[in-house]
Amino acid sequence: MKIAIVGTGAFGTAIGNVLLKNGHKVHFYGVDQKEISDLKAGYNTKYFDGAKLHRKPDLVTNKIAEAITGVDYIILGVPAAACHNVLQQIVGVQRNSKVNIVNLAKGCDPFTGDLLSKTLLRDFRDSVANYAILAGPSFAQEVFDGFLTMVNIASKNDEFSNKVARSLQSENFKIIKSSTMDELQTYSIMKNVYALATGIVNAVYESYNTLTSVLALAFKETTRYVLETQSRAHAEVDFASFGDFVLTGTSFKSRNYTFGYEIGKIGLAKALKKHNNITTEGYHTLEKIVKKLGSEINKYPLLFSLYQVCFMSKPADKLLDFL
Repeated sequence: MKIAIVGTGAFGTAIGNVLLKNGHKVHFYGVDQKEISDLKAGYNTKYFDGAKLHRKPDLVTNKIAEAITGVDYIILGVPAAACHNVLQQIVGVQRNSKVNIVNLAKGCDPFTGDLLSKTLLRDFRDSVANYAILAGPSFAQEVFDGFLTMVNIASKNDEFSNKVARSLQSENFKIIKSSTMDELQTYSIMKNVYALATGIVNAVYESYNTLTSVLALAFKETTRYVLETQSRAHAEVDFASFGDFVLTGTSFKSRNYTFGYEIGKIGLAKALKKHNNITTEGYHTLEKIVKKLGSEINKYPLLFSLYQVCFMSKPADKLLDFL
């Protein structure tokens, strides 16, 4: 297959390396000239130091039309806030044919707070043939290095899910299909938010008992959110829900967890300054989720307390004062 990856960040590069190992033709589109130069040479030193990709990509370019022409599907490897603009560029190039999209982003629409799939499929319904999400416990470095990783793929089209899964499946990268795209997206969004809370808790209490208890509370609140916002009778426990929650909420490899930890250690203002140029989607998503919940926020005491810490000057060491 021929696959285009839009974005030259860590996770997009790691997924590209999986595809290269599997023998596919891989195109990269990016805007960062250093990353473009590196990838042409078979590296991405910004994220992976001197480690080499399995082989050099077939094409690395800053021209989006070159990257996506004639490919079987396109991977969006950009932050959630950029997805709408990037997809607009893609469909502008592919005016005469519909596109197949796999989205790696784990965030909500930056303007409406809705799931990305809902916004993108609504606004580009005449231009997107198939849409899938890939989500699960998958730090980019470990995917790049070939450690065993298991993730979910979800799409409304089983045939497309199978096609993407076959292209990525390998001895060390396992793809498990899920039929609950909205649910998995919600867990993927909320785990970034609650990772701020577990990071704060670890900084303040330095207790694994406390950390895991708060992680369980966060997962419980998220499951409530899934059931109530999606009118479901039960929630599916899978790699992209429980697995990614544990991964993101307990490790310093997680940007959101690290940001939360620094809020707890050095305060919000200094943490914000330190993370000014680092993607921490949980912080930006938190405000949108709370606004969307309105008076229903009282059902989510941990979430509301986290909001108070991040946006209402509540001291970080008072995060758990609702208990």
